Amino acid sequence: MERSLSTDVPIGQIIYQIYPKSFFDYDGDGVGDIKGIILKLPYFVSLGVDTIVLSSVLETGSEGTLFGTTDFCRINPAVGSMEDLDELIIKAHEASIKVFLSFPISCTSSSHPWFEKSKASTTLNPYREYYIWKPGKTEKGKAAPDKHTTRFKTPLWAYDKSGEWYRCYYTEKYPELNFDNPRVRREVLEVFRFWQQKNLDGIFIESVRFTTTKPLLNDQKAAYKIDENFFDDGKGIYRILRDHKETDAPFIVVLKEEATDEGIFPYLTCNDKPVADAVAPEALIAPNRVINPSNFSLKGFIKNYLSLQESPVSSHITLGFEDKDHSRLISKIVHTSGTDFLPAAKFLATLLFCSVATPMLYQGEEIGMTDFQLSSSEQRADIDPALYHTRSPFQWDSNPMAAFTTAEFSCLPINANYHKINLLTQASDPNSIFAFYRKLIGLRKSSSALSNGSFKNYSKGDLVCFLRESQTERLLVI
Repeated sequence: MERSLSTDVPIGQIIYQIYPKSFFDYDGDGVGDIKGIILKLPYFVSLGVDTIVLSSVLETGSEGTLFGTTDFCRINPAVGSMEDLDELIIKAHEASIKVFLSFPISCTSSSHPWFEKSKASTTLNPYREYYIWKPGKTEKGKAAPDKHTTRFKTPLWAYDKSGEWYRCYYTEKYPELNFDNPRVRREVLEVFRFWQQKNLDGIFIESVRFTTTKPLLNDQKAAYKIDENFFDDGKGIYRILRDHKETDAPFIVVLKEEATDEGIFPYLTCNDKPVADAVAPEALIAPNRVINPSNFSLKGFIKNYLSLQESPVSSHITLGFEDKDHSRLISKIVHTSGTDFLPAAKFLATLLFCSVATPMLYQGEEIGMTDFQLSSSEQRADIDPALYHTRSPFQWDSNPMAAFTTAEFSCLPINANYHKINLLTQASDPNSIFAFYRKLIGLRKSSSALSNGSFKNYSKGDLVCFLRESQTERLLVI
């Protein structure tokens, strides 16, 4: 199937995802920080990055995870201050690099002031309606309203001493916001305005999920005129995005979706009134989820990859193979010590940068960083073992602590293979993974076929083969 490409999304040709706590430690306290990212801006310029996306930088509760936000307009002190972020935005813009933040809006921490006020009283309390509360099934209310589970297979309801149950996003630490409440939607729009006024270029909204009962075909454009009633899941977020797009100066919104039918993408990005600028689907990395993983299949990965290239909205897709919540893809395919490690890493890079979609790489992917494998004897009580895999510190060189920090202790353990896999070693090797990434990024930016050309699939059996073609250039990728 041949598919032509429409206008590029104004996010940037090359996107780089950062987990700040493990990227670079500027002040030597063992925790990566925003000042460390500022110091490394020349690295992004040399690599050819146009946009950086920072995740997990908002203020969180004691649980310290992405979903545990206690204030959508404050920075986690562990990674820096608002002044540090202001400086990063200014200096990144001077280097022609855009800055995005990635965070969820579907829930808050249970220690968020909104939830504290919501629990305070069951009557005459406007904050009660900020969340979803229900009485229990039994007379004393000690049985959950129903036996449904979250998408993470955890209980959907948590009991509160007020005698009612509140709906959870993942666990009882993350109460789900009630987007049927117009006041809550206005609060989220205020969050958008706050970051827009900070000169942030846009946001990635984490863990978005849309479903609909309408029949959808992935090879057709939007066939329905939609409103919030078009959706089963995602009605509230759709309303917020719709209202945001109607403001005078909306900024870029990318939906990092989870388990959304690909046929819904046109209704979000390409209909008469699109509510998002792009979608970042998890289809290619979903089997690698650290929590509740499923079996990985390389053939299944390739099939999903080719399907996304042929999507009618592929130019409005940002495509990544790795992120902070999933296992490293390279670790799913080959063993680090094998002779096929280098060609496998280059194979993945070729797919990423020859994609119709906007390529998005995750820190360390460009040097072939692998999963951090945690033995039972190495587990620490202060860190969820599920968070280790791709969050081990960036491996800058072979010096102690991989030059991530000058401290003797890092917030996350450093992968033992940093002596072999690190940036400094690869920067001087023309055959390295890093050198290959730089070449491909340069090719992506200079090639009209790769940046805005059509896509035609010729793959068959074990052979991956497709044609990228523009009016002035033709590239066959095998």
